[in-house]
Amino acid sequence: MTMPRGYWCQVIYTEPGQRDAVALSTTTGFPGRTITWLRTNVRNIAVNLDRDSFGIVWAWLGDHQGAGAAVHNLHKDIPYTARLGSNERPVWLIVHPVSCLDLVDTCTGSSPRVLSALSPVRVLHGQTASPLHCPAQRRSA
Repeated sequence: MTMPRGYWCQVIYTEPGQRDAVALSTTTGFPGRTITWLRTNVRNIAVNLDRDSFGIVWAWLGDHQGAGAAVHNLHKDIPYTARLGSNERPVWLIVHPVSCLDLVDTCTGSSPRVLSALSPVRVLHGQTASPLHCPAQRRSA
């Protein structure tokens, strides 16, 4: 039996005046939705970036050809990683193709195909945002 394909997405960044990095994550069954989710979250945090970082993020948001290439590569199970912003406060965008295990709801007995949950969590106490420090970054088997 082949498990359904999904995409695990993360945005990792540090808010101004904070030491802890924030990780936003979701899982979806469609590569196009992953890039849309990344773009939406990056747009929301861009207002808190310094001028140079904002320019880099704005250029990334305007790169529609790059977004299309990312979707194309995700269809081929090639992970997507981008580092935007400054060295002091980088913004990491990460998407990994994963196998999604169907989970049965114990109350209803139904089995959703792909679960999707947004979870802002402070995970990197006192560290610069980086996917290398994220304990949840691994490819599901």
